[in-house]
Amino acid sequence: MQELKNYADESLWKALENFEDREFTAEEELDDGSRISVRISRTDELLINFEGTSPVHPRNLNANRAIVTSVTLYVLRLIAGEEIPLNEGM
Repeated sequence: MQELKNYADESLWKALENFEDREFTAEEELDDGSRISVRISRTDELLINFEGTSPVHPRNLNANRAIVTSVTLYVLRLIAGEEIPLNEGM
């Protein structure tokens, strides 16, 4: 299991080599004006910051921690461009 975690970790960092010392931002607005904001930066670690996102929505449009984690892992796997095993190495 540790080897699979190491493989996932190494594969992801290899894919992120071109992102070093860069910052990316994105913002989307829902139909009702609620904002989803993200800032991604990489130095010696990867920081994914959702600051600027609207507060808890009064209706059924919220994403819990599991959904945010799932979406984040999905994007990282797309960036990696290969089938990295989903585990704590990611």
